[in-house]
Amino acid sequence: MITNLRNRFNFAKILLASTFLFSTLSSISKAEDRFFYQLGASYVEGNSHSDFTKTPNGSLTNVSFADNIEGHKLDFGLGLSSEINKIKVDYILSYAPDAFGNQVDTTNACPNRAFECRLNIKDSLNLGAKFYLPSNASKITPTIYFGVSNADIQFKTFDRTAGNPITMMRHQRNWGGTAGLGLNYDLNNDTAISLDYSWTAYEKTEEMVTAASEFAKSRVEINSLSLKLKKYF
Repeated sequence: MITNLRNRFNFAKILLASTFLFSTLSSISKAEDRFFYQLGASYVEGNSHSDFTKTPNGSLTNVSFADNIEGHKLDFGLGLSSEINKIKVDYILSYAPDAFGNQVDTTNACPNRAFECRLNIKDSLNLGAKFYLPSNASKITPTIYFGVSNADIQFKTFDRTAGNPITMMRHQRNWGGTAGLGLNYDLNNDTAISLDYSWTAYEKTEEMVTAASEFAKSRVEINSLSLKLKKYF
């Protein structure tokens, strides 16, 4: 209960700080700058880099907890298009919620066949800048992206002998850095679509994952391929 309240409080602080930063950008924006909303759909795959670290008898130390991570997610966001030294830049604040059927989960790698060990990304809040590179094409523009991500990463263990009830579920918010490439296509003066690839690496986290005081760590890395729709308003 205390962990859940702490996570919600931390998420509220992060959201407030991101909103303040976006509001600051809005207040100093020029007349020719334009605001937009963004909708995205992504396929995600990567590795959880998760292992058991502490057990009462030490038998599971450095044994895999979960394995590869894969899934899909929908996100929405707000952005501001501006310029830096004549280079077009989009500042984007986006959120992929624990809703809309979003599921980014791992395969099981639990060494005990009576249990199932999984790790998933419940939601993520992302803030970054997309830079538009010079291009000879009239409507297609290559882009690069740099940003930060804050995700709720959850450890879960299931007891298969008891009909898969959850025996332990722990999660906390973790920071990560993101870099990416993309292609932007202008449909008209007010609408654009883009195909984007990004790589995100989150910081290491550790949680108790069983009632027997067994701990596991993770250092999640994900690759995302996204299709995004941008609409100015």
